[in-house]
Amino acid sequence: MTSLRPRALGVDLSLTSTGVASSLGWCTRIRPDAPGSPDRKMRGLDRLRYIVAKVGSLLGEYDLVVIEGPSYGSRHGSAHERGGLWWMVRDAVEAARIPVAVAPPSSVKLWAAGHGHATKQQVIDAMCDRYPNAVIRSNDEADALALAHLGAAWLAEENGATDAQRRALSGVAWPHAAVLAH
Repeated sequence: MTSLRPRALGVDLSLTSTGVASSLGWCTRIRPDAPGSPDRKMRGLDRLRYIVAKVGSLLGEYDLVVIEGPSYGSRHGSAHERGGLWWMVRDAVEAARIPVAVAPPSSVKLWAAGHGHATKQQVIDAMCDRYPNAVIRSNDEADALALAHLGAAWLAEENGATDAQRRALSGVAWPHAAVLAH
């Protein structure tokens, strides 16, 4: 680890609004179609590269990156592009030599709000309570903050987790100890 306090980065991938957050309490969105982006009509590989570059610029000195796993039931956007984005971001994180954990969406909700079917608003409310100084503007940022908090708690081996949080931790694909020692 790079510091006394475990530092985890959470990434909630989306083609239109990727949430990225730190366990240190900040969060942001990457929105390729937002006003001010290089090309509001960016699509395909250009859009994927843009998102990967933006995530890459935020990697910094982290002990762990927790990426939300694919939502196989999602009906929005291109599944093909979403899958490509997921693998490209994971590859960028691994190229930066930062261990990666993958959390299913239900584990993120379970960790944040106490049940795996929490609404977007319940996750936002839970993260606002947990990080009162963070400016959380979207459910993407709230999910990313929950991912970061989940990762930091796992790194710190916190003993005060609730039963729901322990179940959430057990649902995550964590890196092996040898990877963490990098």
